[in-house]
Amino acid sequence: MALLKGTLDVLVLKTLSWGPMHGAEITSWLKERSGGRLHVTDAALLQALHRLEERDYLSAAWAMTRSGRKAHYYRLTPAGRAHLRTESTALVDHVQVLTAIQPSVRNISTNAMRGLGTDINQAVSPRLFLLVSSVASHALPSCWHCSGFMA
Repeated sequence: MALLKGTLDVLVLKTLSWGPMHGAEITSWLKERSGGRLHVTDAALLQALHRLEERDYLSAAWAMTRSGRKAHYYRLTPAGRAHLRTESTALVDHVQVLTAIQPSVRNISTNAMRGLGTDINQAVSPRLFLLVSSVASHALPSCWHCSGFMA
C-alpha cells in the first residue's frame, strides 16, 4: 500500500517513540503494525531518516545489531517527540475532516485513538484507517526520559 503524501515522517517518529532502532527494524515495525499492508522502500526510509536528522528530530549513532552487524541506530530527540505530538494531532484532525466528507467504509476503534488523546468513532476508508491506527495504536509514553525505551 502506498503512503499518503507527508505521512512517512510521522510514522518513523512514532516507530522510534518506542526506542532506538536501525533502518531494517523501523521497516519491520511498520510492516508488522500495518498487518503487512504497508511497504516502505529503503530509499524512501533513508530520505525520511536523513530529513528528520537534519531537522534535529532524530539523532543517530553506530552500534552493533543482535546479529553482530554494524548499523546506524536512530533515536528520537526531545524536538522529535514534540514534533510527533503536534503532527499526530494534526493527522487526527485531518482524518476527522476527511471522514466528515467521505462515505463510511470502516470504523476506527475508540481505544486506538485514545493514544493520541482523541476519540474518533467514525468511519473512514481502509487507507486512512491503516494510517491513523498505525500512528495512534499506542499511547505516547508519559515518561520520555526513562532509559530511551518506551514501555
